[in-house]
Amino acid sequence: MIEAIIAIKSPEWINKLTEKYYAHIRVLSCKEAVEELKSSNKFQDVDVAQTGKTRALASISTNRCSMCQTLAGSESFLINASTKKNRIYWTLLTSRKKPLKKIMKILELNGFEVEIIKMAMIKGRKELTGRQEEIIRIALDKGYFDCPKKTSIRELSRMFGISKSTLSEVLRLGQKKIIKSYFKG
Repeated sequence: MIEAIIAIKSPEWINKLTEKYYAHIRVLSCKEAVEELKSSNKFQDVDVAQTGKTRALASISTNRCSMCQTLAGSESFLINASTKKNRIYWTLLTSRKKPLKKIMKILELNGFEVEIIKMAMIKGRKELTGRQEEIIRIALDKGYFDCPKKTSIRELSRMFGISKSTLSEVLRLGQKKIIKSYFKG
């Protein structure tokens, strides 16, 4: 099995949305962003569930997204997608390199700038839980692991709505899995 991370230059509508609402596809100003998405002619359906004060889970349906169509027609599985600095980062799983090359070629033919960030063979490694991955990824994005730290465990625990001790435990267990995987790989 191959895990690959590719970076795709974001379509303009995503750049505008993420810049306007300071979001990494996690829109913090949910109500205004939802109204903007619903009023757009780019989408067939927008369904949003508020999951916290500053968090929401959204499902957006469109038949005009060539990126989505490319992925849907591939032999790859999208396991994560995030945005940062006008780029969409897809983490994909595929059994061979050929489907990945096909995705890249089709995206490039549709006018997208695409770059492989990482490609690695994976063999039965212990995966992070979804919650561990989410917390570690956001902690990384918010600068928790920077020197000096740009955010504290207290700020992160408030963001996730959990105690500092629970957040600390999730971070430690996730870090342990990552470090074990690194030294075994």
